[in-house]
Amino acid sequence: MAVTKKAGIRVVSRFHPIEEDAPEAFLYFAEMMDVMTGGEPAGAEVFSDIGGDGGEPEGVDPRVRRAACEMVDAARGALEDVDDKYEIYTEGELICGGGRLEVRYREPDELTGMGDTVTSISFEEERRGIVTVTRGGDVYSALVLERGVRHSCAYSTEPLPLVVYTTARRIDNGITENGGTLDMIYTVEARAGEAQYNRVTLTVTVCEEEICPK
Repeated sequence: MAVTKKAGIRVVSRFHPIEEDAPEAFLYFAEMMDVMTGGEPAGAEVFSDIGGDGGEPEGVDPRVRRAACEMVDAARGALEDVDDKYEIYTEGELICGGGRLEVRYREPDELTGMGDTVTSISFEEERRGIVTVTRGGDVYSALVLERGVRHSCAYSTEPLPLVVYTTARRIDNGITENGGTLDMIYTVEARAGEAQYNRVTLTVTVCEEEICPK
C-alpha cells in the first residue's frame, strides 16, 4: 500500500535556449564546474588543493589551472547573461509505495504561466537515475530523463501535441521516503532544431510524521 506524506517543496529552475553563439558544451562546462565547486566562485583558489594536502595539486601546471579558471569565469558569465530563473516554495506530497517514490505539487501560474497545473516527479527506488516528469491540467507533458539517453516525449501544444526529445546530462537523486534533493541538468529538443537547456533542483522536506494511506 502506498503512503502519502505532506511535504514542503522548493523548486529552483534555470533555463535558456541553446543558441549557435553559445555552444552547448561551453555552457555545460560552466554548470559542471558549479556542481563540482558547490557554487563557489571560480578562481585559482578553488583548484589550489585538488590533492587535499594543502599544497599545489601534483602534476598540474599552474598555467593550465589558470586557463581553466578563466574559462569557467567566462562560461559562468555567459550563463548569467542568457538564463531565465524562477523559484517556487509550495506544499505538496511525497508518495511512497511499491518500490516507487513520487513528488507531487501544484505549479503557481503567476510564476510559470502554466495555469492550473499539477507536476509529478517520480522514479523507481532501484532505478534512481531514470526520472519521469509529468504535468497535468491546463498544460500536459510527460518527460523521461535518463543520463546520456535521448528519449522521445509528449508535450501539449495548440492545435496539435508536440513530440520533443530529452537528454539528461546530470541526475543526482538524493530523495528518499524522508525527503531530500534531486538535481537535474538536461536538454529538451523540439521541432526545427529548437533546443532548451534546463537545470532543475527539487528539495523535498517532510512536514510531519503522520502518514496517510493513499
